[in-house]
Amino acid sequence: TDINDNAPVFTRNQYTVMIPENAQINTLLTRVSASDNDLGINRKVRYALRSEDDHFSIDTVSGIVSLAKHLDREDKAKFNITVYAHDQGTPKMTSTAFLVVHLLDINDNPPEFELATYTTTADESMDVGTVLVDVFATSKDSGVNAEITYGIMAGNELGKFAINSRTGGLSLVQALDYEKSREFFIKIQATDRGMPPLSNTAVVKINVTDFNDNAPMFAQDQYVAQVQEDVSKETIVIQVQASDLDSWPNAQITYYIVSGDANKHFQISPEDRRAHV
Repeated sequence: TDINDNAPVFTRNQYTVMIPENAQINTLLTRVSASDNDLGINRKVRYALRSEDDHFSIDTVSGIVSLAKHLDREDKAKFNITVYAHDQGTPKMTSTAFLVVHLLDINDNPPEFELATYTTTADESMDVGTVLVDVFATSKDSGVNAEITYGIMAGNELGKFAINSRTGGLSLVQALDYEKSREFFIKIQATDRGMPPLSNTAVVKINVTDFNDNAPMFAQDQYVAQVQEDVSKETIVIQVQASDLDSWPNAQITYYIVSGDANKHFQISPEDRRAHV
């Protein structure tokens, strides 16, 4: 008579399966199979799984492995599962095989910028071609789904800036003028190459700083004043007025006489613009 002296033997030592991460529950993955050389009840094989989680289940009689729980490749991309086959003899004999499940990525994660708002400063004398800031976005997906391109969506109506679609470097392509525009808000979009493509946006705030590129301008080209020859010293003759389009301190103006008064009859206050005898 037969005794239970043979353990079940799997057809393979390792089974490998690939499944998309959005597979539906009860999707069939594979079927494992083991045979036993004993007779009768000693050769009847039953199956079981052991894994770190409960994402998969196995039919104890057929050995069919199916999906029991939703997957997310970004949480876990690979599962290593131990499959057991045991006979019905006394005592039971058991053998093992391994099931490796690889998750295939789908484009379900939009790009994410490292910052929602980037802030930088640009001097109005900055050379064209200078890179002002590098924006950067990543995707939790993989492969082509994680390949990202960059573009300017809004805020560049004057055409002052351009972005490298591959690196995300935002550069100056036209000279700045502090007196015309003192700040810019550029909306950048990052788009992956998945199908359908997913995208996200960030804002680059550019503060333009002043360069002393504007000379003071008098309110009049010529000032005319009359003064009697017997006036006392320190008499105010006239007050001149000049302004500067630059910002402080580049717009701080100092007045002085440069010519026409060789005998030093007049003096001008450096700051209050009044000319005195």
